[in-house]
Amino acid sequence: MQELNREYKKIIEDLEKNIPNKEQLNYVKEQIFKITSLFMEQLEKILEVNEVRFEILEKKQEETDRKVNGLEDILNDIERDIYLEEQEEFNIICPYCNYEFTAEVDEERKEIICPECNNVIELDWSEEEYGCSGNCSSCHGECDDDDKKGTNKK
Repeated sequence: MQELNREYKKIIEDLEKNIPNKEQLNYVKEQIFKITSLFMEQLEKILEVNEVRFEILEKKQEETDRKVNGLEDILNDIERDIYLEEQEEFNIICPYCNYEFTAEVDEERKEIICPECNNVIELDWSEEEYGCSGNCSSCHGECDDDDKKGTNKK
């Protein structure tokens, strides 16, 4: 802006040196001032329009960022579902209180505590598909094919 002011003053000084008639000089100065004012007004309008456009762009960018973050969350969930080892779960029906609950398959685990009655339930992983041999202490031989040992594999 300082450069513009210097150039403006240079032009006015040059006009004053080269136009001896004061009346003509004043007329030329007025005209230069008018055209300069018009340019400045137009520049201000352009700046205002651009400011509004930037505000709109910022809002759209924020919305886009929010959507992208949502998509990233969804993709992360899908990735976890696809690439992470799925933990198998199975249903257990407590032989003491008949409370049904879900637990993760962990073949190292030999027993589980019922969250309802707090009794210990023996887990037997030796049978195919975690089924019951009919001799476990949980069902006393009363398991059927769909509900082996009080458990259903999901």
